[in-house]
Amino acid sequence: MDAAGRDVLRCWLKWCGDLHLPPKNRLDPLAFPKALPGIQLVQVTDSLDEFIYRLVGTREVEVRGFDPTGRPVAEGFFGATAEDVLENYRNAVKAEGPMCDVDTFRKVNDVDVIDISLFLPMTEDGEIRYILVYSYQKSPE
Repeated sequence: MDAAGRDVLRCWLKWCGDLHLPPKNRLDPLAFPKALPGIQLVQVTDSLDEFIYRLVGTREVEVRGFDPTGRPVAEGFFGATAEDVLENYRNAVKAEGPMCDVDTFRKVNDVDVIDISLFLPMTEDGEIRYILVYSYQKSPE
C-alpha cells in the first residue's frame, strides 16, 4: 500500500475507537487529503448483490473514463470482471474488517495494470452499510 493508503487506514483505525468498526458519521475525508483522488464510498445494500457508488475520487473517475457516482458497482467497476469486483465487496462485509486486494488485469486499451484496493467497512445503525475504498494503480514492473 502506498503512503496515502496507509493514511486512510490509520484514520479508519482511529475512527474505530473502542468499536470493532467505525460508524460512517465519523468519516472525515479532509483527514487524508492526498488520498482523495483514489477514494470511493460504496453503499452496501441489504441483499449484498448490489453495491452503489456514493462518492468517487477524481483518479477513479479518470481510470474508468466516466463518473460512476450513483450507479451500481456492476455498471461502474474498474477491474477484471464485475463478478470479481462484487466479490471483493461481499468479502469486505463478511470479513467485518480491513481487506486489501491486488489484481492484475488488461484494460480496454490493451495496457496491463495492477490495481491495489483497500476495503474498509463502516457502520450505520450497527450494521455495515458502507465501504470506504482507497485504490491506486500502477504498471507491472
